[in-house]
Amino acid sequence: MASLATINDLGKKPPVAVAASIASEDSLVLNLVIEDPEVSTELRRRAEGHARNTFAVSALRIGILALRQAQGNVDAEVVRNEGQRLIAELSRELALGVQQIDSKIAGSLKLYFDPQSGHFTERVERLVRKMAIWRPCYVSRSGTGRALNLPGRSPGASGRPAL
Repeated sequence: MASLATINDLGKKPPVAVAASIASEDSLVLNLVIEDPEVSTELRRRAEGHARNTFAVSALRIGILALRQAQGNVDAEVVRNEGQRLIAELSRELALGVQQIDSKIAGSLKLYFDPQSGHFTERVERLVRKMAIWRPCYVSRSGTGRALNLPGRSPGASGRPAL
């Protein structure tokens, strides 16, 4: 017998004392002292020998599988909670990014299109000053179409501006 271990997860009094040794690569020999009344009562209902051992091994297997499943559920819950936390944090970061982008776009639009100080207004005013005189389009006397009357150019006989 390799070691003696006491499992103490169910209360002050240990329910099981175990002595174990490895019989082969796929098997393990356990000598159990069971002090849990529910477990010992259930095992005593089986005939001593193979029937009781088979039941105990089945119960042990079911217990181990249940513990694995419970651990898996805990792991899944931890992953789910962490995923939700990550999504919430990402949402906050995206909202902050959207606010920053909106602010930058608003600043750029104001820089160009603000009626009092925008570059666009400034540019248009310079272009208007360069042209100095604006005259509207007019309809030629012959009624054949529109001609543009620009400064320094007078319409020719066809009603079109002289080029």
